Amino acid sequence: MKNYEMYQYQLLEKLCFPRFGGTDGELRAARLIQDEIAALGGQSRLMPFDIPTCEIERCAMTANGKNIPCVAMGHSGQFPEGGMELSLKYVESNTEAAFLSQGDLNGCAVLVNTFDLDMYRALVERRAAAIIEIDNSKWYEDKELVSNEMRPDYLAVGQVPVFTIGVRDAMELVDCGTETVHLELRQRSFTTTSHNILATVEGSGDTAESIVLTAHYDTTPTSPGACDNGSGAVTLLYIYRHFLKNRPRRTMRFLWCGSEEQGLQGSRAYVAAQGEELANVRLCYNLDSVGTILGENNIDIAGSDALKELTEQLCKEWGFVTEVFVFPDASDSAPFADKGIPAVCPGRIHWASNDFHTRWDTIETVSAKRLHEMGEFSVFYLERFVNADAFPVEREMPEELAQKLDALLR
Repeated sequence: MKNYEMYQYQLLEKLCFPRFGGTDGELRAARLIQDEIAALGGQSRLMPFDIPTCEIERCAMTANGKNIPCVAMGHSGQFPEGGMELSLKYVESNTEAAFLSQGDLNGCAVLVNTFDLDMYRALVERRAAAIIEIDNSKWYEDKELVSNEMRPDYLAVGQVPVFTIGVRDAMELVDCGTETVHLELRQRSFTTTSHNILATVEGSGDTAESIVLTAHYDTTPTSPGACDNGSGAVTLLYIYRHFLKNRPRRTMRFLWCGSEEQGLQGSRAYVAAQGEELANVRLCYNLDSVGTILGENNIDIAGSDALKELTEQLCKEWGFVTEVFVFPDASDSAPFADKGIPAVCPGRIHWASNDFHTRWDTIETVSAKRLHEMGEFSVFYLERFVNADAFPVEREMPEELAQKLDALLR
């Protein structure tokens, strides 16, 4: 592809600033997207929804007479004013042998290599007083630690303060045989308002069938979010522009989702509000992180083998070099797939050059050519669905995928 438009890239330049869910930055981004929709001759609706959020008021860690840079997980709880001095234990893995080697963890701060739901559940059951996870990417001094908010599935297990430190500091704690650590954490939880943006292109045919296209436009607190997911948001605008000019037979609903980074809050809110209207949705097409200079294309399918095979065939027909996997993305397609709506999730990432969720997720890592390629392929792909005489695949979700989706969204 020698010729390509700069449309998406120029929009992305305007969108590269922190857009954390429920903040003024997210609302500013929503207005920019709405302004572009209006400039194209379309109409959109801002759809507010409430989300839980928090403010970290105090977070500190001291050990061996040194202050250790750290961040805390939102909603994970707090300590009394002044903090607590806790025994430090290092649990290397979520195995019975690893736990036995450290003895009683009741009331201890526990340093872990891997922090996931299973490890969290194991530490809550053993009454750990705090959990310290390691950011293995923070090796260099100019890398930042990223604060996240605890997801509902973790909160359902219990509430234990969670801290993140860099790998160098974790190495020093272990190598020095550190026995105690002083931790401070105070945070305030409250409710705020996030927004989805909905734009609809009505179909010209007599069918009630429709598809929904999604991309989240929010970011983590400090990230400008060029790749994740400004790239998906502007590519969705590219697709919208095409179908606004070239009316499809089936209705297409374009949804820019808010607060994805806080647990898919925008897509969850939309799906919950639609109820029975979802019965006519035949496909979800979700764009999350596309257009990087380096990397490789991939498409994740939450659906049948027939959908995977059709996708592979269309990729070959267009010349889109990619691998296609049957896998439920932990993105805004998941709440739709959980309702039995097949989902197609194209992406393009390169972990080494795209430091997701940090201030380094900048437009310098994104390619105008690759953005345009993803937009053009998406238009080609979607036309086969929205303009077909009969919808090309059945609306079905294999049981194995349904179970994975249930686990993902619980």
